[in-house]
Amino acid sequence: MEIKCYVVEMNAMKLLYKAILFIFLVSLLPEVFAQNIGISSTGAAPDSSAVLDIVSTDKGVLIPRMTTTQRAAISSPATGLMVYDTTTDSFWYYNGSNWANVGSSGNYYSRTTSNLFMTLSYQNIPGWTFALDSGVYKVRAYIKAQETSAANDADLDLVYTGTLGTVSLFIDSEYYQQSGSFDTDNGNGDILITTSSSNTEHVEGYIETTSAGTLTFRFKNSSGAGGTLFIGSTISLIKVN
Repeated sequence: MEIKCYVVEMNAMKLLYKAILFIFLVSLLPEVFAQNIGISSTGAAPDSSAVLDIVSTDKGVLIPRMTTTQRAAISSPATGLMVYDTTTDSFWYYNGSNWANVGSSGNYYSRTTSNLFMTLSYQNIPGWTFALDSGVYKVRAYIKAQETSAANDADLDLVYTGTLGTVSLFIDSEYYQQSGSFDTDNGNGDILITTSSSNTEHVEGYIETTSAGTLTFRFKNSSGAGGTLFIGSTISLIKVN
């Protein structure tokens, strides 16, 4: 009987200790939530104005890294959300309406589109219309045009209602091992980008605007009776000057 009583007393003491520890931890919760947080190898107290104060002399803070396409696909980004874009090699934040480049002197515009049936007449690409002021804009586009006929070529056309300055665009044929060409002499002052492959093309370069206006991108089949299904294309414009 003495042994059994001793075991019962020990179990009771353990329960008592656990109860006391639980009460102690719960009592600390209001204080924990009320205080700011400091992370430091020196044990320095966090600054009272910061909810999070990180101090280090040999390490940095690493925020999420992603491509432009992945960043543009973020659903309902919060104002102030920041990421590092590995495509542009720069930091970006969401300003409540658009993504903005931290190192850019102006605005950033990003658009995607999909599933658009093309005909022989030019059609505006949904969402690919931009109201621009004067300046220099860096253009980066990934265009995938799935042709309905091997004989059909897909033409990307841009039209600006203001005045264009220097336009320098190229198709990176080595990027996806595809081919493409430009036609800037179509009689209308437009710029045509012709892709002869149904795979993704990487278009990049700069557009200078010398007056405010609206920039619109259009697409069409350049030959044949069939249409083109326009799939999974992304474009971004960054004002750099």
